[in-house]
Parts: sequence; C-alpha cells; structure tokens
Amino acid sequence: MKNITLIDCHTHFHDDKYTTEGYTTNDLIDDAINGGVKYFMSTGYDVASSKASVRDAMKHKSVFAVIGIHPNNVEDVSEIEIAEIAKLAKLDKVKGIGEIGLDFYYSDKNKDKQMFIFEEQVKIAKENNLVVVLHIRDQKNHTDVYYSCLKMLIKHKIKKAMVHCFTADQAVADAFIKEGYYISIGGVVTFPNAKELQHVVEKVPMKYLVTETDAPYLTPVPYRGTTNRQEYIIHTIKKMAELKKISTEEMAEVTYSNAKNLFGLV
Repeated sequence: MKNITLIDCHTHFHDDKYTTEGYTTNDLIDDAINGGVKYFMSTGYDVASSKASVRDAMKHKSVFAVIGIHPNNVEDVSEIEIAEIAKLAKLDKVKGIGEIGLDFYYSDKNKDKQMFIFEEQVKIAKENNLVVVLHIRDQKNHTDVYYSCLKMLIKHKIKKAMVHCFTADQAVADAFIKEGYYISIGGVVTFPNAKELQHVVEKVPMKYLVTETDAPYLTPVPYRGTTNRQEYIIHTIKKMAELKKISTEEMAEVTYSNAKNLFGLV
C-alpha cells in the first residue's frame, strides 16, 4: 500500500519466541520498514530487556527505547535495579518508562510490591519528562486496577501516558482520555469476538488513538495463531479504519501523527 507510514508504539524485539524461531532484530526491522513502519518503540519488561532496548535504539535510527520493569517481574526487584532504570532513563533515545503498571489477573499476592515498584518508576518518568507506558490487567470483568493506575498518574501529575494494548470498556477509556492520555490499540481489535474493544475504537476521539503490535504476541487476523511481526500492524490499522469509517491511509496518518506527538519525535 502506497504512502503509508506507521509507528509501532510497543514491540519486543528480544523475546525468546524470536530467538527460538531464528529471527534477528535486524531482519525484523528491515522487513517492517519495507512494510511501512518508520519508527519502533522497543519496549523492556525488566532491566536486561530494557538494556537491550537501549542497545537497539543506539544502533538503529528508526528505534527508540521504552524501559521499565513489568508488574509480573517485581517479586525479586531490588533498589539497585530501580536505580539502573533511573540511570538508563537519562539517555537521549529513551522515550518512555514501560511497560509498567499493575497486573492482578491471576493473583494479587504481590499487590503491595507491584504498587511500590510502579510508583517508583512513575517518579522516574516524571523526573525525566518521559511517557508512562502502562501494562494494566485486572481480574476478568473487573476494572479497579485501571483506576488505581490512573490515580497514580494523576497523583504524580504525569503529562503523557499510553495504555498499552487497551482491552477495557468505554468508561475506562473515557477516564484516561479525560486526563489527556492515549489509548493504544493492538491486534486484539481484529479478533471477531472483540466486540467491546471495537466499540471503544468507534467511540474514542481520533486524537487519542495510537497503535502497536506487542509483537511477538497478539497477532492480528489474518495471521492469528502465528508469531506476530511488526509489519502486521497494518492489519490493526485497517480494522480501526473500518470501525471509524475512514480510509486506511487516513487512519495511518492520524495514528502516526499522534504517536509522534506522544513520544516527542521530530
């Protein structure tokens, strides 16, 4: 498709799935650029993957880093690791702190530790004027965790944030966009049974929508069931365009512009 330029706002180049299947970061980037993706937010989930994201950003002009400790990885996190994230946050090509947040989907046994590590990283984002990239997952049919995360952002007067792979309801989306935060849509929106998320995309104002792959996960239709790749983001864009009743080109242009604004790209 001609004249399509995209930004993948959340991807994991160093996931074990890629290593197992023999993909290199260089190959993934080259293929995605050929597919219209201009920029990538290489996203960490612990200190090691955050450092890898920074290396990606230093090596590739098209890549920027988002660094942080995922809520499911907080159990053994020490002050030393938080200090390492704080140090990395000062590097030029680091654009966000993420993916951070709260995840009580399976259990809330680490609730206090999750909350503490989340807040420490929100402080790092605030100090360095970086985007907070949120991972939020609540128990099925519950949304309390979303509001807990939102309160944390408001408490620390965070100016820019993105809810990674949004799958909650319209009320939650409205609460975040009321504060000026962005809703990031991934491949789930293409799933036939994702009716509530599709409704959210229909209703959220265009200026608050951005897109991601979360690759190698959440592969969109028509590649669902295979390892996700960054160039597959076009299928998410196409579905969003269909829901918004606009052209794919217009949807791409809007989400590209929104992402540039969110992450301060020039």
